[in-house]
Amino acid sequence: MSSDLPISSPYRSTPEAPVSESERNQLSSRLNAAFEDGRLEADEYQSRLDRLFAARTLGELVPVVQGLPPLQTYTDPAIVAGTGGQPGELAPARNANGFSLLLVAGVAGAVVLLAILVLFVLGS
Repeated sequence: MSSDLPISSPYRSTPEAPVSESERNQLSSRLNAAFEDGRLEADEYQSRLDRLFAARTLGELVPVVQGLPPLQTYTDPAIVAGTGGQPGELAPARNANGFSLLLVAGVAGAVVLLAILVLFVLGS
């Protein structure tokens, strides 16, 4: 049976490895989610569950995982999750902090005074 799983998939790269209980639990959860989302019909779901619990090696699980959505292996970064918006939406404008505005104005004023002082000293 040909597979569209990547070669790096443990089901293809180590097909003779034994199936662990954690692997069975993870695949069972993925099958449940696919069935609940309507991606699998009841008979296909039952068939895959039967194969999952009968399998002894990872290679025997290829028909079980074939066509399932990929497993999410990341979480959203805090900066993305914290905005509360959807992808493509602009984040709400942040309130300008009065202190930072005052600090920028103070530094700019100091630079201008320093430039005037240098011109005055050089002009004398």
